[in-house]
Amino acid sequence: MGWEEPLFCRAKAGDEEAMEDLVKKHQGLVVHVASRFFHRGYEAEDLIQIGMIGLVKAIRGFEPERGFCFSTYAVPLIMGEIRRFLRDDGAIKVSRTLREQGFRIYSFQEQYEKRWGTKPTISQIVEHTGLSVEEVTLAQGATASTVPYPEVEQTVKDDEVVWHALLAESIHTLPYEERRLIGMRYYLDMSQSKVAKVLGISQASVSRMEKKILKSLRSRLE
Repeated sequence: MGWEEPLFCRAKAGDEEAMEDLVKKHQGLVVHVASRFFHRGYEAEDLIQIGMIGLVKAIRGFEPERGFCFSTYAVPLIMGEIRRFLRDDGAIKVSRTLREQGFRIYSFQEQYEKRWGTKPTISQIVEHTGLSVEEVTLAQGATASTVPYPEVEQTVKDDEVVWHALLAESIHTLPYEERRLIGMRYYLDMSQSKVAKVLGISQASVSRMEKKILKSLRSRLE
């Protein structure tokens, strides 16, 4: 953080070059957070651009002297901008009544499917929600792409996203060989013996390196 602190001060004072440097440095954080929403039916590029607004707000509001990690401060702001976009965009396309009805239907379907392992029939939805067949049909059709959004509010925990973002940033700062080892072990699910063969070292060396890297990552995240 030390070398970045003057950049934050300059960016807050209106220095466009400092702002650009910080945005470039932390844009990966935006991509990481935005990727959690890529399945919502919107273009990934649009979500990333919205997330960038949150990043700029975070840069302008961040106070390095408080001793907090920038990622911890920025992730909720980035996520907030994306959530607001999804909520407001859906509100423009679909009336509040339809959204509420759609979410009631969606919630019941989720509960029913978890309990019985199959989707409920229209008549079961009607009986549970008190809506008419016409209302159920209309609400399902109108909110098909927007109803799941409240689920994001309930299931995507900010602290979990912060942790993953910090982990991703920490891995990104590792030396090339260490990043490569972690990538093969935990992203490609390769055994230590296979990693050893690729790297041209012994399995014992891979084991020692892996323990050292994991210990380093844990210390950064504590």
